Formats: sequence, structure tokens, C-alpha cells
Amino acid sequence: MIALCDFLTWLFSWVYRIVFFWILHTFIPLRKGIPLRILAFFASSMFTSVIVYLNDLPNILLPLFAFFLYVCIFHQGKMTEKITTVLIFYPIMISVNFLMQNVFSQIFFAVTNAPAEPGPGWTDTDWLLSSALYTLSHLTRLLFWIGTSRFLKEPLHQIRFNLSAKMWMIVDSIITVSAVYHDMKNHLLVLEGSQGTEATRQMAQELRAQIADYEDYIHTGNDFLDIIIKDKAEKAREKHIDFSAAIDIGGADFIEPLDISTLFGNGIDNAIEASGKLPEEQRVIEVKAGRVNDFISILIENNCVEGQAADKAGKHRTTKADSFLHGFGIANMEKTAEKYGGTCTTRQEDGKFTLKILIPLRKKS
Repeated sequence: MIALCDFLTWLFSWVYRIVFFWILHTFIPLRKGIPLRILAFFASSMFTSVIVYLNDLPNILLPLFAFFLYVCIFHQGKMTEKITTVLIFYPIMISVNFLMQNVFSQIFFAVTNAPAEPGPGWTDTDWLLSSALYTLSHLTRLLFWIGTSRFLKEPLHQIRFNLSAKMWMIVDSIITVSAVYHDMKNHLLVLEGSQGTEATRQMAQELRAQIADYEDYIHTGNDFLDIIIKDKAEKAREKHIDFSAAIDIGGADFIEPLDISTLFGNGIDNAIEASGKLPEEQRVIEVKAGRVNDFISILIENNCVEGQAADKAGKHRTTKADSFLHGFGIANMEKTAEKYGGTCTTRQEDGKFTLKILIPLRKKS
């Protein structure tokens, strides 16, 4: 069965490369010559499966530069058209690749107790499920690009003839501005902490505050949770913590508002507190929540100080003086999860603390 999954993965991967290649040269035509086009196909296959992880600048820029060279060498068109091609297709390509791996990885660890690293701790069932989900991730990616090719066939073919040179430049500018938006906020943080004049730091603070005012709120599918996440995001920003949240808990209305506050509020507060003890470049909090099969899955991860105290069960212990009261945080989350038939587990390893909550969805009568 694993061998069959491996074969299907290989097949789906190559069909995906063909579909992506076809969509690309529909948007911007290839140079003439059969040998050149065959070479172009194999050249494009080298970066279509690239997976870029967060905060990995070298692996973001190198494939981007390779993709730009590929478009310049093998495709016709003006330079503005080639730049637009790169700015449109590259982010979508790497985002879909990362999303497919991340989603199916989360599914795997949500339904198994397998260790994070493949090895002796994995059972035969774990290996089989891993292979099956990996194959399914490639199939899902393929179906995405097939759907894209069907719905955008005519628009992609006609767009080159309907946009003037100035319009191409406007499109490039909009895409570029959105791409550097996050980096600009980081640069402002550096200015705030620099050794420059007080006026420089104050100006950077004012600019960053104005940018924050235009950020979209995170819509979680729960109005009460929207307010909580907005408040926690602001607190994290005040402490220069890189806070990201991907949350969609629509269908979890059976969880009472106070319990929502207990599950998310306590977990994020603990993560903010732990992050505040680290250098600014290590302050990262990720919150993910959504429906996984018939469960609501909540995952809160943050970097933490190595050697932080843990009990025999591997659970987090506070370093506060009022540890008796503060210790009720995770205990309350455990009781709240159990109230809905769920579980709350924690793990600390390699300088990262992970809080994971699983709550079964209630079937509608």
C-alpha cells in the first residue's frame, strides 16, 4: 500500500508540473522552438515544488531569483509583464506548496500519537497514514491548479492585451507594496530600538502605530473570540512579539463565551509572558485553530527559555512567586476542555512550548 501511495505521489507531482507549466505559458507566452520549450518545462519543474518556511529569507529569495531568471530566459514579453508574472505566480506557488504540507501534517498529528520526528517510535499504521496523507496533499494541490486553469483560462490569455504599460506598472506596485508590508513593520521596530536620536525613535513609533490602525481584524467565526484575539494581538505588538493567528472556529457556538476566554485567553497570556523573557528576535507566537475532522483543534506555540521548569508529566510550571494562583491557568484550560469531552496537552522541547486542545464537535439534533 505504501508503494502504491509513493507511485501516486510521483504521478500527481508530474501532472501538477505539466498543469502549472501550461497555466504559466498561457499567461505569458514561451519563446519559439521545440527544444527550447522542452528545456523550459524541465527548468520550471525544478522550482514548482519548492516549500518555503516562515522567516527563512534565503529560501525565499533564491527560488524567487531562479523563477525570475527562468521567466526572462524562456518567455516572451516586456519586462513589466515578466515582473508581474513573477509577483503573481511565485507567491501563489509557494503558498499552496506550504499550505498543503502544513494542513496535512496537522491532520496527521491530530489523529495519531506519533513522535514529531519519523523514526523507531512510529508504528506501521503511522507510516501508512503518513504516506496516504502525503499522497492526498499532492492530489489536492493538483486539483487546485486544475481548477485554476479552468476558471482563469480566458482571463489569463486576454490580460496581456488589455493592460497598457502604465497599468502593468500599477499592478506591479500594488503587489510589491503588499509583499514588503510585513518587512516595513519589522524595519520600524529596528528603528525604535536603535541608538539613533529620540526624534527618530518617536517617528518610527508613530508610523508603526498608524500602520497598525489599517490592519484587518482577524475574523475567527466567533464574535467574542474576535475581541479576545484583537486584544491579545495588541498586547503582543506592544511587547514587540511576532504574533500570528489563523483561526476559523465556525460551528463551535456550543462553547460558552467564558470558556472561549479560558481556552484562548489563558493560553495566549502564558505565551506572551514566556516570550517577554526572550530577546526580541526570538519572540514568536503562533495560534492556529479550526475544524479537523469532527474536532475543534486549538494549537498555541511560542518560543521559551530552555530549562523552564516542568512537572513529571511534562506540563508547564510557572516561575511566578504566586505560582499557586497562576498555576490554575492550565488547570482551568484542562477542566474546560474536559467539560466538552476534550483534552488539553502541553509539550516543551527544543526551546518551544506547545499547547494543544482538542474538543469534539457536537452533532446537531
